[in-house]
Amino acid sequence: MKNNTPRIDVTLDTPNVLRTDGLCFLWIGRLFVLLLLFGAKSYAAQAELIVLSNQESSISLAGKYTWFEDESAALTIQDISSPAYSDRFVTGEKDNLNLGYTSSAIWLKFKIQDNSYDSRRWLLNLDYPLLDQIDIYQSMEDGRWSLQVMGDTLPFDERPILHRTFVTGLDLDGRHINTYYIRIITNSSMLIRPTLQSADSFFEYQSQLQVFFGVMYGFMLMMALYNAFLYLAVRDKTYLVYVVSVIAGGIFIASLNGHGYQFLWPESPGFANMAVPLTSSIWIIATALFSQLFIETKRYTPLFYKLINIMIGLGVIAVLLALFADYQTAIRFSTAMGLINGILILTTGVVSWYRGNRAARFFTLAWVVYGFGSTTLVLSRFGVIEDNFITHHSATLGLLVEIIMLSLALSDKYRVLSQQLEAYTHNLEQKVADRTRDLRKANKVLKQLSQLDALTDLPNRREFEHVFTDEWKRHYRSQEPLSLLICDIDEFKYLNDHFGHDKGDECLRKFAEVIKSSMNRTADHPSRIGGDEYAVVLPETDLAGAAKLADDICESIRKLGITHAPVASHDVVTASIGVASLIPEKESDSIKLFRKADKALYTAKHQGRDQAVIAE
Repeated sequence: MKNNTPRIDVTLDTPNVLRTDGLCFLWIGRLFVLLLLFGAKSYAAQAELIVLSNQESSISLAGKYTWFEDESAALTIQDISSPAYSDRFVTGEKDNLNLGYTSSAIWLKFKIQDNSYDSRRWLLNLDYPLLDQIDIYQSMEDGRWSLQVMGDTLPFDERPILHRTFVTGLDLDGRHINTYYIRIITNSSMLIRPTLQSADSFFEYQSQLQVFFGVMYGFMLMMALYNAFLYLAVRDKTYLVYVVSVIAGGIFIASLNGHGYQFLWPESPGFANMAVPLTSSIWIIATALFSQLFIETKRYTPLFYKLINIMIGLGVIAVLLALFADYQTAIRFSTAMGLINGILILTTGVVSWYRGNRAARFFTLAWVVYGFGSTTLVLSRFGVIEDNFITHHSATLGLLVEIIMLSLALSDKYRVLSQQLEAYTHNLEQKVADRTRDLRKANKVLKQLSQLDALTDLPNRREFEHVFTDEWKRHYRSQEPLSLLICDIDEFKYLNDHFGHDKGDECLRKFAEVIKSSMNRTADHPSRIGGDEYAVVLPETDLAGAAKLADDICESIRKLGITHAPVASHDVVTASIGVASLIPEKESDSIKLFRKADKALYTAKHQGRDQAVIAE
């Protein structure tokens, strides 16, 4: 078959082709640069939407928030949320943002879509306790912004959640995307470590972390007390200076971790602001003095003895700056002094060891460990290296190891004294253990007594309120009916007035015995809530079951045949009972059930007494 397709012959002129290709490459290059610029602009302005779901309990914010540095520290939420600044935010690629020391205000922005559809509560944690001012803005449906203020310049009890770091619950609306802006300004290192966790996940993790801190502080306290006893026994001031250094170091670490503000000075924001530079400066002085005494610098290294004296003088200046200068000046000076002090003491230990001072072995190794930890912390605070769990707690871990090793060094130097004091320490520990055991037993007895009514041996009003509230919350979760009986001895005052208080007390005890014997389940909880009033909490019991039990109690009281006062309405003592039952609709609305039962009780009184009335 003949091919009818027309043939086209093309002849290329090589120079023209090169010129054309060159122009093409030029335009392609320009287009590529433009795409990069627009892409970078888009990348800087956008971050991934944070979507909460039932399957997650912790959300990494890496790549899901943007941030902007306001060098003037004067921009408002209206300024920063305007289109003029929308493309100036930079995406945060890591879980934390470490900018070192800066006077700028840092703005964070992120958006959350809540698709969890359950009752779990989500918490935002800015996991660095030394931030001065934190303003959290949340978008509202009417276009306005809600504001929550936190920071270590405010009293501790003003925090939404009383925690060593800055934690707040998120009021999320699943119907739309929730936009958040966070403005942070601080004189301390600008370290921002935002995390999103469900409340259960957060408190579970924090409980584990508290074990770590508890062991650390406990060990420091134990070392301080142990060496304080040694000082009292041998009167060697080396032990005393060691104790001061441990206490100062412990308080310094507590200040860094937020425990100082939480437990030691929660009502003193001013002192909280100076605590870190002040305690670190005191620690510098104490460690310098300890090094002079322990490795005998005047004997082995006279030059370093003089240099350490200068360091002690600089430490005193650091203390004065912490007390009277602004925070940033004080913290920068004390941080620099801490580095110099560590290097000087480490060098002193090495030289002393080299010159034959056997005691300098453990001392030098201890300062190698702490020097590494503190240097790591300082570099992370200045933003030189990445902040993570290890670097964040490097000084804490380094100090803990240093304390252990210095204690070993003291033991190595004063082994004989330790042997002499061993028996004394053992006896003291045994006394503490015995006293603690006795105290626990006494506390257990006191707790039981505080929960019982002395006359009837029934749980008292306080225990009733505790059980009633807990059962209400449990039934709110299970959506089972919770019933309540409120019982009252009819015209008890007449009985007391006519027969005397002994007869009245006997009646109260018999009434309590009837109620206790009427309980069919261990879960049922009778209580004496005051005077001649009793209450019975009936878990997972409907209204019919509660009413049947109330009628039985009324009948049993009547059958006791306790003679009543002549002026009473009945010949024998009777009871009136209010019966109510509800399936909880709100977790904190238990008073509603109590009021219904109480109202039914007074209805029974008005209808002639000696009966159980069901609440409407």
